[in-house]
Amino acid sequence: MITTQEGDYLAVAIRARMRERADGHRLLQDIADCRRALQREFPRARRVFLEPVHAAIDDVGDGGGDAA
Repeated sequence: MITTQEGDYLAVAIRARMRERADGHRLLQDIADCRRALQREFPRARRVFLEPVHAAIDDVGDGGGDAA
C-alpha cells in the first residue's frame, strides 16, 4: 500500500490479491466493497486506487497485499 497526502486528504494505492475464480462482476463488487470499507475507516482517503492481482501471477515479490 502506498499513501500520499494531498492537502487535507489522502490518496491510497493498493495492490491486493483477490479471490480465486471470481468472475468479472464479482471482482468489481469486491473492489467497490474494499474501497468503501477503507473510506469508512479513513474518511480522509478521498482517492483510492486498487489494483487486483491473482495470487498465482503476483509478480511484486513482496506478497502484493492482503486477500479480499
